[in-house]
Order: sequence, then structure tokens, then C-alpha cells
Amino acid sequence: MLGVAEQSMGPLKMFDKQSGRNGNGQENTEQSSIKRRLVLQGVAALGLGSATVGSATAEERGDWEPGDGKPPWANDDRGEDDDAAVPTAIQLYTLRNLPDSTTDLIRRVGAVDNNGGPGFDAVEFAGLGSATASEIKTTLEETGVNPASAHVGLEALEGESFESTVATYKEIGVNTFIVPYLSPSSIDTVEKVESLAQRMNKVAANLREYNARLGFHNHDGEFQEIGDGTTPLETFAETLNEEVIFEIDVGWVLTAGYDPVEVIKQYSGRTELIHMKDMEDGEFREIGEGAVDMREVAQVARKKADVDYLIYEHDAPSDPAGSVATGAGVLSLLDGEEGPECIELSDMGGPNYSGDLGDGKNEDDEDDEDEDDEDEDDEEDE
Repeated sequence: MLGVAEQSMGPLKMFDKQSGRNGNGQENTEQSSIKRRLVLQGVAALGLGSATVGSATAEERGDWEPGDGKPPWANDDRGEDDDAAVPTAIQLYTLRNLPDSTTDLIRRVGAVDNNGGPGFDAVEFAGLGSATASEIKTTLEETGVNPASAHVGLEALEGESFESTVATYKEIGVNTFIVPYLSPSSIDTVEKVESLAQRMNKVAANLREYNARLGFHNHDGEFQEIGDGTTPLETFAETLNEEVIFEIDVGWVLTAGYDPVEVIKQYSGRTELIHMKDMEDGEFREIGEGAVDMREVAQVARKKADVDYLIYEHDAPSDPAGSVATGAGVLSLLDGEEGPECIELSDMGGPNYSGDLGDGKNEDDEDDEDEDDEDEDDEEDE
């Protein structure tokens, strides 16, 4: 892992999406066109060999059934020859409109298709819904899905709520807390950014006693100009303690007019989580259908930043069940790990999903979730 001191590369350069050149005048690689059906029916659009895609044999399947969690052939052990591989995760905010409980969602994302793969290695929480910490811990243990991190508002990690918040998530096994959203108006001057940085430094110091760490997730506001051509992200990098990490959301980086690959390179020593979110012209897209070069992002994340997780997120999927399956399929091709993968379009969506469950949620369910997800109030445009 590169140290923060090794990141002195000068100010961030704007990315010219029209010409395909970054601020240094270097030609950017052609955007990978990973259209959803192409991804699920073949891997040529990614420039990857078909040897990485296969099917689980009957012998491998054994008695495993969809919903049983991680199948036995989905080996998470990464040996010496696979040291560039990185686990995949999903931000559960993506699935907030499905009627499933948090524990049911964990089971779903660990095995999202009817043949046992690909699934996600871990989840990132955005509130716990109505499930208890004990129930979630049990589900994680039963499925083999890891608790990668949790999105938690900064206020919940300060004052009287600090200990209860940390204790709840630590029971689940979470030791990485990510501040999900900073409004542009709260970081539109150097003074405001420095003040927020000091608050985060204090929280990080308190978390250290619990063997936990703090980070924050960017939107496009972190790239607004706040004085002398600097951005909030640059000021945060200078004023946050080294232990505070970055969770770079590549979709919002591109929306702000910057090259996600260059941003990850510049802050490689501090970037330990990547949100693999696809966007184009400020709109959310299915992964592979937007303007983010996901293949290049994954390569620099694995080889330069040595991130802990590639985390799939879609803020507003029209078909949440299908979106999570698409995300798992794409990331399985980008995570650097070879193994049996099943990415036939007909197999995606998970057991018992009709493909349009996201549209069938009733008002009572919404009312219940409003009470359970108070932590999500500030997660607009996650």
C-alpha cells in the first residue's frame, strides 16, 4: 500500500469527456462498452478471455440450492498467484425498494442467480432496517458473506450516540464506518472543509479505541472549486489524519468532470474502497451502460491502490433484482479472480425473483421502512 506522502502529484486535472483527454493532455483509453446483455451473454466487450466464464458442474453443485449462501465451489481463498484479486461487495442501498428484509437481502446477494454464481463476497450496510444486530450477525455467519463496511452519518458517530452506534455495528462485525454524504454547501469553502476534517479526525481517534476506522464517500461536491483552484477533496487529503480513508465513487467523480482512474491513482494510499457506480451525463446507469471505464477502474484499484473491496452500487435501478445480478456478473469479470462463473441472462435475478419486484412494493412497506431507515435520510443520491 502506498503511503499518503507518496501522493504528491499536484492539483487534480479536469477530464474532458468530449475529447477523451485528461487535464494533462494524455489520450484516455476508449470507454468500454459493456452493454448489459453483452456482458451477460459474452465477455468480448470487456476484452477478457472466455476462459474465466464457465458453469458449475453437477458434481460441484452437490446438495447446494439457491438461497443457501455462498456455494462450496465459490472459493474465497486467494493464493499467492492471485494476489491481485480483490473481493466484491454491494451497497445494500441499491436494493432498498425490494420488499426483502436485510437478512433476506444478505442471502440473496451471496448467491444471486439460480446456478450458484456469481455472488458478492460482502455487503456494505446503509442502515439495518428492522433486523437486529444479532440476526444479521447470524445470517452473515450462515452465508459466509462478510460485513465490508457501513454508511453512517457523521452525527451518529459523535456525542451520546457514538458508543451505541459503534457497539451495534461492531456486534455485526463492521469495523469500517463511512460518512455517506457531505452536502456541497457544507464544503464550499476551505474553512468549512477544514472544520469538517477536524470533526472527522476526532471521530477517527475515538474509533481507534474500538479497533475501527472512519472514511467518507464522495459525490460531485467534493470536486467543486473552493479557492485558488483547490477542491474539497484536495483539502481533505491535506487535513485529515492518515487513518481516515477515502471511498471513491467513480460515477460521481466522472459526473464532476474528472477521470476516476487518475483520481484513484492520485489518492491510492488513502483509497481503500471503490464504489463501482456507472453514470453518464449526471444520470445513473446499469454498470457497463454508462460512461465509466469500469475495466480500467478495476485494474488501477487492484494494482495501484490495493483496495479492500470493489463495491457495486446503483442509486435508482428500475429493476433492482436484475441490477444486482448484472453488478455481480460484471464485477466477477473484473475482480482479478478466476473461477466458475455463471452469467447467462436467463439465470440472473435470484430464486423467486420475478424481475419486477421493485415495482410491487406496497405503501405499508414504505411506511415501515421510513421508520427503520432514519440513518438513510442524508443518503440522497447515494
